[in-house]
Amino acid sequence: MKVVITVPWARQLGGAETMLATFLRSVDLERIQPVVVFFEHGPLVDEVSALGMDATVIPAGRLRQPWAVIRTVGSLARLLEREQPDLLLNWMAKTHLYGAFAAIATRRSDRVVWWQHTVSRRHWLDRSATLLPARAIGCSSRHAAAAQAARWPHRRVFVVHPGIEAPSRSGDEARLARRAALGISPELHVVGLVGRIEPGKRHEQFLEVVGALVDRGVPVHGILVGGALPGKPSQAMLALEADVRRRGLDAHVTLTGQVADARVLIELMDVLVSLAPAEAFGIAVLEAMALGVPVIASATGGPREIIEHGESGLLVAGSRLEDVVDAVHGLLEDVLLRERLGAGAVERFRSRFVAERMTADLQGAITKLGAA
Repeated sequence: MKVVITVPWARQLGGAETMLATFLRSVDLERIQPVVVFFEHGPLVDEVSALGMDATVIPAGRLRQPWAVIRTVGSLARLLEREQPDLLLNWMAKTHLYGAFAAIATRRSDRVVWWQHTVSRRHWLDRSATLLPARAIGCSSRHAAAAQAARWPHRRVFVVHPGIEAPSRSGDEARLARRAALGISPELHVVGLVGRIEPGKRHEQFLEVVGALVDRGVPVHGILVGGALPGKPSQAMLALEADVRRRGLDAHVTLTGQVADARVLIELMDVLVSLAPAEAFGIAVLEAMALGVPVIASATGGPREIIEHGESGLLVAGSRLEDVVDAVHGLLEDVLLRERLGAGAVERFRSRFVAERMTADLQGAITKLGAA
């Protein structure tokens, strides 16, 4: 079965890109022949080509540029005519805007599926994508699927929980060297948050948590891992840096910016915190669990489908910052609890969220949709 997959970014910016890259590394090429179309140049293009798959770049420009949109839709329509795919899988809402119109132009609107990795919002992009033809919409959690299913017009919705490849943990010496390179003293606890610099990730609240722990006299250092979306990345990072200075946390918080592999920083953490109130899933939560790093997450959205409270992590009311601070403080002071939750997290990952399971589920869904 030939499947054209359209992708907005050609860089590892977040969970959506991680999920797709993991799927492409594991997919059974005897069952599915992917043709991957990127809307920008970047390292993922070469990575996909190295897997022996067709990788094409159609520079899309910005949605606010009408002529660029028309040009992109036309280029994609010509590719669909040439490839004659069984299915068009638009990865994320942005590419669905281009892909659906290209499918309409080539009379293939009944062959379209799109992957909604986030929780559907009232944002014009999600509303517009939902209005366009789709045989089905894929979601990364039941929480995201419920939000999408509530949108009109109602489409068939299916769920595939993301999975990741089992990471290997670095040795003690390598981790200590990495901490030293970041200027983090060995006697300090490390608490981290991983996520793009955008309002929904609650970076400001994380700084409040670190500040409260410092005020309590806890020997702690915070790590914020992630960069901003393309567009105005420098402004977002500068604003966050200014917030760190304003709170007097310069010596207590490290901003790493965008990194190629967040796992090498996650494994330095004693606790990973996820404060997003409407997280569709949480790949960083999964990466921490796979590494045996205890996670404290808001008891909302995707994390509720990943973590078993008290067994493989802790779920807290993220809206009550004092509860988050108490949970982090208690976990930092109880090494036995950290060890138990870390072991439970690894077991939960191995039983439910490995790459092979995700690939089989997504591959099965694609095969059924393409054959229908």
